[in-house]
Parts: sequence; structure tokens; C-alpha cells
Amino acid sequence: IIVAFLAACVVSMLFGAFNGILVAQFKIQPMVATLILYTAGRNIAAWINQNQLPIVSDDTFGYFGGMIPGIPIPTPVFIAIACI
Repeated sequence: IIVAFLAACVVSMLFGAFNGILVAQFKIQPMVATLILYTAGRNIAAWINQNQLPIVSDDTFGYFGGMIPGIPIPTPVFIAIACI
């Protein structure tokens, strides 16, 4: 897990540096550079997954984005309060 975390951090730093080079050296607007990186990352992720959406088949994950029965407040509100 630690190696995967460190690899993800290194890759994120490289992408951030690439984004910074686009802004600093090539004078591209930061929003445009961010959209370029977003589009490229989304396409690379789709390529890795063979254009398949990741499906989580565990029913307990449905509670995190839905409603708790009997309570009219969505579950993400409680998660946000817990994080704050």
C-alpha cells in the first residue's frame, strides 16, 4: 500500500509539473491547461479500463450517496459534517 501511495504521489507531482510548464513556459491560461490535463487523464483512464465503467457491486456503498431511511437529509451531508 505504501508503494502504491508513493507511486501515486510521484505521478501526481509529474502531472502537476507538466501543468506548471504549460502555464509558465508556453503561456497557456491555467484553466485551459487544467482542462487539457483533465481530458488527457480521463482518456488514459478509459483506455486502461477498456472503456468500461468501474462497477461497485457492494450494496453498502449505496448508502453513502443516497438517503438514510426515515431521514429527509441526504447521507453526503452527514459525511461532510463528520469531515468538518
